[in-house]
Amino acid sequence: GRQASQPAALLLGGLHAREWVPPELMIALSADLLEAQARQTGLRYGSRYFTARDIDTLFTTVMIYIVPCANPDGRHFTQTSDPMWRKNRNPAHGNGSSSCCGVDLNRNFPFLWDHRAKFAQDADVATSDNPCDRQVYRGDSPASEPETRNVIHLLDSHPEIRWMVDVHSYVPAVYH
Repeated sequence: GRQASQPAALLLGGLHAREWVPPELMIALSADLLEAQARQTGLRYGSRYFTARDIDTLFTTVMIYIVPCANPDGRHFTQTSDPMWRKNRNPAHGNGSSSCCGVDLNRNFPFLWDHRAKFAQDADVATSDNPCDRQVYRGDSPASEPETRNVIHLLDSHPEIRWMVDVHSYVPAVYH
């Protein structure tokens, strides 16, 4: 059985609405892992092979939390109205203008909300306090968005989470 003190990892997908691949990837990974565990088989991804024992070790040593799509309203909007939409769909921003609604959820977390306090001035990190900024509007205050608060609640409720991967598909890079 799993222990409350067992270390855990959180895999988070779909914060940016227009990045359709991460939610699909998280669901496929979940299905692959569960099937490999149930059938006691290994998994191959490209040239990398994980044995049945590797899969068993993973399930017995690490609790895995997967949130495939943290921004379902934004994702739905990209699939039905504007495929390049990035933010959530919170109508509280932008004085009622539908083109000014929403928040870039990555920038709404307390860590990035006031990026000037966390990053050097020449760092390539930007946020905006303009609700009509289609890309990096940070919100009215840190964690103002329910999607952001959901992730924070998950992390606060599960202190065993030691690793988090926020999966995006815009650039081929891993930031840590």
